Amino acid sequence: MIGGGRSNTVDADFSTVAGGINNTASGCYSSILGGRGNTVTHQDATAIGSNLTSVCNCTTHMNCLNLNLIACVDNATGQTLPTGTIYYDTDRCALNISL
Repeated sequence: MIGGGRSNTVDADFSTVAGGINNTASGCYSSILGGRGNTVTHQDATAIGSNLTSVCNCTTHMNCLNLNLIACVDNATGQTLPTGTIYYDTDRCALNISL
């Protein structure tokens, strides 16, 4: 499906280009949410931004990520988060991913 924009191409089953210009979605179940000059050739991959080329299946590709609200963990409380959660570690003053 092509939702809008100009010069966009979808050449795979169940794939979507929502808008933008000069985008190509050719991986099955892939998507491009707008922008320009994106190429998604991998299955279950997504591009958000501009001038991106997919490099891996089941991956979201983007130019930048701004996390406005993020979990904050104080290790002294013993709080646990689900595996894969990005959080701010107050002891280390750094972003981490729970394992």
